[in-house]
Formats: sequence, structure tokens, C-alpha cells
Amino acid sequence: MKDLDKFFDMTKIANLPKKDYTWDLVVNGETKMNGTITRVISAKGFGFIRGKNEPTEYFFHRQDCVKNDFDEISYSVDMGQVIDVNFDVVPSDRGPRAANVVKV
Repeated sequence: MKDLDKFFDMTKIANLPKKDYTWDLVVNGETKMNGTITRVISAKGFGFIRGKNEPTEYFFHRQDCVKNDFDEISYSVDMGQVIDVNFDVVPSDRGPRAANVVKV
């Protein structure tokens, strides 16, 4: 551990501010966004969406799909298709996540 002290000032790392999650369009306390599904773990029933023009990936669960088309989305992603979606960003205990996911 003392070897790491040469490279890192742990007091500076511990005092870093938390990421500020701000978005442009807020509707009824939720944020509407467009994105692309990057990966799906169908056996576990969840996946990740990358917002357009941003590096952030948002977690979503099969229950977050409005039309219950998680299986169709999962199959399409496994086949290499690009799936564009609209979704809301909502807070959770682990940071922002996707909800109300709708395939475009």
C-alpha cells in the first residue's frame, strides 16, 4: 500500500465530487432520451443502453420495457442488429437508470 502512496495522493481522491447528473429535457421529473442498446444479458433479464452523443450507459431491466418486447430486443441484439430506443432516465440507489424503454 505504501508503494501506491508514491503515485496517488489518497486525500485528493477521497475528496473528489460525485458526478453531476444533469440533462437537457426533463418531463414530469423524468428525463426523456434517445439511445442505442449496447448489450443484453437475456438469461438475467437486463441490458444496457448508451445515450446518443454521450458515453454514459444506463442499466435497464426487462420490466422497464413498455411493450414487453424484451425478448425481441434481446434476440435482435444477439443477431447484431442496432436497436434504437427512447427511454426515461430515473434515479435509483445505484445512479441513474433507464425506464419506460420503447423500441423506435
